[in-house]
Amino acid sequence: MPAAAPLNAPPAHPHTHRAAPPPPSAGEAKKLLRAPATGPEADERATTMALAALALMLGQMPPALPEAVLSLVARKLPALLSPDAAPTVRQNAAALVSSAVALEHPSLMAALLAAGAPAALVAQLNEAIAAGAPEAASSAAAAAAAAAAGDAPLVPAPAGTAPISDASAAALNALAALAALSGASGEAAAAVLAADGGSAVRAVVACCSPAWPEGVQEGAADAACALACDAEAGRPALLAAGVLPAAASLLGSANPEVLVRGLMTLGMLVGGGDEACASELAACPGALGRVLGLMRSDDADLSVISRDLYASIARHEALRPAVEAALREAAAGAAS
Repeated sequence: MPAAAPLNAPPAHPHTHRAAPPPPSAGEAKKLLRAPATGPEADERATTMALAALALMLGQMPPALPEAVLSLVARKLPALLSPDAAPTVRQNAAALVSSAVALEHPSLMAALLAAGAPAALVAQLNEAIAAGAPEAASSAAAAAAAAAAGDAPLVPAPAGTAPISDASAAALNALAALAALSGASGEAAAAVLAADGGSAVRAVVACCSPAWPEGVQEGAADAACALACDAEAGRPALLAAGVLPAAASLLGSANPEVLVRGLMTLGMLVGGGDEACASELAACPGALGRVLGLMRSDDADLSVISRDLYASIARHEALRPAVEAALREAAAGAAS
């Protein structure tokens, strides 16, 4: 299951230790959402808290929200997700989309699509990538240089060692919402694929990288899996965008959740017997060795999924030499 996107609230004053106020009720949230979402009259804190409360209520007690609140949310989403809204407002609006999609409410889903939620979310993701690209590129370059020198593993330190950046938080929430939409219906998946000039797939693949915090890696792999369910449009678009080497790069992670999602993404694309996909994966440096290593994992999920992925590759006669070479390399590594 996709990890829950984080909900954000403006921090308390750094020199105070007051307890956080209770979240607004459905009625209060409705009142807060009627206020302007952007402009000089917008109340960032009030709107952020209202969105957080609504997202939690939708996820925990769907019947508690009347139809009027749901329709109000759908009408307000374009403004709440727009670049003119405050960053925390946009992030919580994306989280609200994830919760709303989980309700499987037909009229609400139709309203989300009519409100342009897919396009707004893809735009938010692209902006987050642009904002986080210098940091991500620096992290990836440093990790690769250290690995080449034999000083460190290929994968950067876990994201939990440092606070998540605003760009990463925005990317995480947008990815979670796009994954939810892509998996909800064919119509929603098509809207995601067409949004923002068709850039959704490229953005998702760009986040399948060890340079991003682990939560973003998980969210990107979840979104890729959801898009890959569309064999006619989603899967070809992912392959054209380079999803196989991107997902293979996640197999060097020390985080089991990232590993499971990376394997599942690869399995979605290679497990159907497509020899071209299997060949591309086998050609990714170190990919087969990592799959073989994960087959010996004590984690049952990792072991089972990696074994299935290995079987999907080894079944192709043309790939036997690559498989045998990886087996020999693994055996030599175990003996040394």
